[in-house]
Amino acid sequence: DLCNFNALARDKPWIVMGDFNVALNMEDCLYGPSNHSIGMREFFECIKETELLDVHSHGIHYTWNQKPREGIGVMKKLDRVMGNLKFLDLFPNGYALFKPARLSDHSPCIFKFSSAINSKPKPFKFPNFIVSKAEFRQVVSSEWAKEIHGHSMFAVVKKMRNLKPLFRKILFQQGNLHKKVEALREKLDVIQKSIDKQPESESLRVEET
Repeated sequence: DLCNFNALARDKPWIVMGDFNVALNMEDCLYGPSNHSIGMREFFECIKETELLDVHSHGIHYTWNQKPREGIGVMKKLDRVMGNLKFLDLFPNGYALFKPARLSDHSPCIFKFSSAINSKPKPFKFPNFIVSKAEFRQVVSSEWAKEIHGHSMFAVVKKMRNLKPLFRKILFQQGNLHKKVEALREKLDVIQKSIDKQPESESLRVEET
């Protein structure tokens, strides 16, 4: 049913959330099977076909607890919130909040929309100067070597999305560029004022350059 819906809504933003009754990854199971079950493999194939991704989440990880009368019981992440790329671009600040289950065996989930909807996805931009940094080639090569399941264009978009925070990190490592530019402008002002007073000073001209 999800695959059929995806065929109709592929070019539109959509989200799916709730209890899927099966875990997706091995780390989603505590004291569960040591291998991927048939249900897990089918769920993975479904997610790959529909090109859905988990949205950012906070709170409880294991959303279902067997809660036996004795012992700790089986715990799994059966509840998820997933959206396609268009949805994630539309609500870049949206996130899922999984709360304590209390008396239930499932954790309730709330999806928090960002306060404002972007009418257009933000273009993929970064300051040109970071391409000269050694870290730039390293992160691009590393990310591009990863295997992404799904259609080829989906894989490209996913890798581009993954590179955004890495590029921001490289930029952050350069320090506060606005303050640096402001300081350099002030320094240049001082030098040019000095040149105005000492126009024949070769050292000032070199410093200005």
